Amino acid sequence: MLKKWAGLFSLILGIIFLISPVLGVTAISILTGLVLTALGVWMLLNGLMARKYMEVSILWIVFSLIALAVGMILAFRVVLINQIAGAWFYVTGVLLIVAGVMILSAGYENYIKRNAGIISAIFGLIYIIAGFLAFNPVFIGVLVGLILVLHGVMVLRSP
Repeated sequence: MLKKWAGLFSLILGIIFLISPVLGVTAISILTGLVLTALGVWMLLNGLMARKYMEVSILWIVFSLIALAVGMILAFRVVLINQIAGAWFYVTGVLLIVAGVMILSAGYENYIKRNAGIISAIFGLIYIIAGFLAFNPVFIGVLVGLILVLHGVMVLRSP
């Protein structure tokens, strides 16, 4: 019975996202920011408390401060999550293209290296196109809405 309620909730939430995609992306940004802020505080406290016993506590503290900073930026709506996602897609795309060119220049005569370089460059271009689309909050909101509606329908139709 709980499964059906979750499916219905997903369906309703998906319809809301389709009606107002920008509002949905803003809500996702704020909720993600709150979760990352809470995670950053928890990690910071654990890192400070365990710094005498753990050698990795400095790494915990660094990651907690990063999570705390990104969480607060998202929670206070300095940037929306789609801007971070778009920038991440661009960076990944450029890295994949550079890796593809390096692989091709290192071993073009080798069949496996040649194909790996070409595939890496193609994926890099796909990532850059996805980054361009991800900067648009309407696109992200509609995409999330469609996924939620599809998930809700699948859950409601399941036995």
